[in-house]
Amino acid sequence: MIPELSNYILTSNLFFSQGDCYIYHTWNLILVWLHLIGDSAIALAFYSIPLGLIYWARKQKNQPFPPSIWFLSPFFICCGTIYVLEVWAIWQPIYWLTGGVKIITVIIFMVMANQLFPHIPQALSLLNSQHLITFNQQLDRQIDRLKRIDRFTHDLHTQLETRVTERTLELNTLNQKLTQEINERKYVEATLQYQLRLEQLIGRLSSQFINISAEKINDSIREGLQTISNFAGVDRTYLFLFAQPDMLLAHTYQWSNLQSRSVIFPSDKTELEQNIPWVMDKIKYKQIINLPNIDNLPLEASQDQNYLQQQNIKSLLMLPMFYGGSLVGLLGFDSISQQRNWTKGDIQLLRLAGEIFINAIERCRQQQQLILRTQQLESSNQELQQFTHIVSHDLQEPLRAISSYTELLEEEYREQLDAEAREYINFVVGGAQRMKQLIQDLLVFSRVGRQPQNFSLVSCEEVLKEVIANLKIAIDENEAVITWDRLPQVVADKSQLIQLWQNLIANSIKFRSEESPKIHISVTTKEQEFVFCLRDNGIGIDPKHAERIFVIFQRLHTRRTYPGTGIGLAICKKIIERHRGMIWLESVPGSGTAFYFSLPIRNQQSSR
Repeated sequence: MIPELSNYILTSNLFFSQGDCYIYHTWNLILVWLHLIGDSAIALAFYSIPLGLIYWARKQKNQPFPPSIWFLSPFFICCGTIYVLEVWAIWQPIYWLTGGVKIITVIIFMVMANQLFPHIPQALSLLNSQHLITFNQQLDRQIDRLKRIDRFTHDLHTQLETRVTERTLELNTLNQKLTQEINERKYVEATLQYQLRLEQLIGRLSSQFINISAEKINDSIREGLQTISNFAGVDRTYLFLFAQPDMLLAHTYQWSNLQSRSVIFPSDKTELEQNIPWVMDKIKYKQIINLPNIDNLPLEASQDQNYLQQQNIKSLLMLPMFYGGSLVGLLGFDSISQQRNWTKGDIQLLRLAGEIFINAIERCRQQQQLILRTQQLESSNQELQQFTHIVSHDLQEPLRAISSYTELLEEEYREQLDAEAREYINFVVGGAQRMKQLIQDLLVFSRVGRQPQNFSLVSCEEVLKEVIANLKIAIDENEAVITWDRLPQVVADKSQLIQLWQNLIANSIKFRSEESPKIHISVTTKEQEFVFCLRDNGIGIDPKHAERIFVIFQRLHTRRTYPGTGIGLAICKKIIERHRGMIWLESVPGSGTAFYFSLPIRNQQSSR
């Protein structure tokens, strides 16, 4: 059905084509071409209009395109198609198709008209020519204003460029300063990091050598030289020790990198001075030898230069080492593989490491001397103990014989002796007794420092009660009154603490005034120690003798006035010193005396 309809519309045989009409009548070729060219041109004109609309719509993307305009394209296409069909109808009678296209064109035109009619009021409201002139004048004024704005903008742009140029120069200057500051900070940071690493290295060396023994000192110094060599990145490090006073080399320590040539330096001063006399002369005058380039040595150091070049040394750094203000040696770096500029850090490293090495060596030397001195003291103590035994036994025996025989002589011949003879006998007996007491006091004094430490937690009040019981006869005879505050417990040797209190209280009773002795004991706490005070109302002591009375055999009165050996307070001082305390006094003649002594506050476990 559809093919038949298509054939009917396109090739209807019921009608003649326009060409047939032209042929039926007189054939006029010009008329045929006239219709052909005219219809074709009109068709092309209609077809070009939609293309122009499409091109205009694509270029005006930012402006709205009315929907009614889109109906113009189909309308013009249909109109163009009608003229194309008219050309075709010259040969084929396609009048049905042409009529159908015309109907479609009418429909499209009616729709388009329906869309265009609402826009007629807008078209009527368009400006007339006078309005356009006024509008153009306004546009001219706007253009002038825009030109002024443009010139102003151009001036602003020029000023802005000038300011930008100036600001750029400022920023470049600031950038250079910032770059310099960053470089300085990086340098400071690198310096601080180096200083931190150096402090850590020196800390490790100090810890290693703080308690080094003489047996390990040599190996430890060589290890220390290797450590500072690796830290500084040098080929060789050495330490030369001089024997005073002629600066002979007492000892040489050296460490070399395995990848570098091992240089052997002289082992005595004479050879050292012959090879590098200029360097050694500087060292004697305590100068630092800083040689980044051996080739730049002065003319007077040509011998040193030749020797160092023979050893392939390119750079050298030496520092003199001191101990107690005296030159004791030198410590140095050298570079064999390449020239090197020595820095302040290298000098600081050598100085600090050298101080550690020298202090450790001197400390070991002093330890050896101390050990030797200790051995000598132990030998002397043994001899002193033997002498003490002789004094305690062999000297007291003749005194006992003198005293005994003198007393027998007095008893047997009392009636035959006159008063003067009996007085002489009393002198002999008294002298023998004083000599015996002196020997006993000397024995007590010598034993104070030689007795083994027997420290324990001791109650001072119990000790004081025991002392009062020991001195009961002297206290009763002198009607002495002894009072005390609450006393603490201390870590001490109980027997020596008893002797201390007994000597001090007996001393206050002996040197009493006309009044009955009044003795008061108190204690205070000061930092890490107890401070005891024994205050009496005796005759007092001149302050200028405050230190003298603690010296052995020092007496301020004659034996007839106040008997004694002059050893009691010396024993007290020795006991206090053995307990790591101090003893002193405060006194005004005629107003009594206050004896002070201190004892450390420590627990029983630490004392052991």
